[in-house]
Amino acid sequence: MAKKKRQENGIKLIHIIFMILIIAIVIFVSRNFIKNNEKIGKDQEEQGQEQIGKQEKNVKVFDDGVKLNTSDKLNGEKKFEELKIKDIQLTYRNGVTNLLCNIENNSKEKIKMQDVEITLLDEKGEIIYKMVGIIEDINSGETKQFNTSVTADFSNAYDFKITKK
Repeated sequence: MAKKKRQENGIKLIHIIFMILIIAIVIFVSRNFIKNNEKIGKDQEEQGQEQIGKQEKNVKVFDDGVKLNTSDKLNGEKKFEELKIKDIQLTYRNGVTNLLCNIENNSKEKIKMQDVEITLLDEKGEIIYKMVGIIEDINSGETKQFNTSVTADFSNAYDFKITKK
């Protein structure tokens, strides 16, 4: 009888040790799993922030998803022939990049309507995209609004140049 009781106690002890071992393994695996997921999450967040920083360097994104170009070079006044280009705004909204600006005729003569090419440039001066537009007739001393757009996101351009087409 005593031998049987010892065997039962031994079996119970083995079960208890086995259960403690299983619990320890589960705790160990769970802790490592959680630590790895936290590290992966932090790494992905850092990579995402780096990508956003690269892609959106010259852009402010508003709550409604509109992107506004903030490049001083792009938004600075420009000259094209006898025209002053000012109040420049490059935005991206609903799948369309729009260049909007005022064009002032500083010459003593009327400027006739003409086709122009807008070349969007990156920080290295390399061409991102070319788009066309039309400058309307502008009388001497008059200012008119210019607008051209493209159905793609070029809101992060660094600068642009305007030439005759």
